[in-house]
Amino acid sequence: MEKKLITKMIKNCLKQYYESDSMPIGEKELEEMTNRILQTKEEEPTADLYEVVNDMVYEFLTGNFEKKASENEAEAQTIFDLKPVYQSVQTAVGKAHRQCSPCSSIAAD
Repeated sequence: MEKKLITKMIKNCLKQYYESDSMPIGEKELEEMTNRILQTKEEEPTADLYEVVNDMVYEFLTGNFEKKASENEAEAQTIFDLKPVYQSVQTAVGKAHRQCSPCSSIAAD
């Protein structure tokens, strides 16, 4: 999907609420919104692009866009923080599995 198309769709959607010369969105926010729409479509390929764009614009206009971005960043940080825990659990399970008597007898054969 082309970024140009999505950018144009966002601008057209915003025109419903604002004059074209007084758009409430800067280039940085427009780029971020475009990327989030592309990400949403990648995660949910069956989602209607028109609906995704309209939902994102609505979130932006109601102030929920930044809130959701912050929540996504917090979630990503939590996942990143838990990675060492996951790795240590995975190592412990692997070690226990290798020491399991049925598994160790198979490995000895």
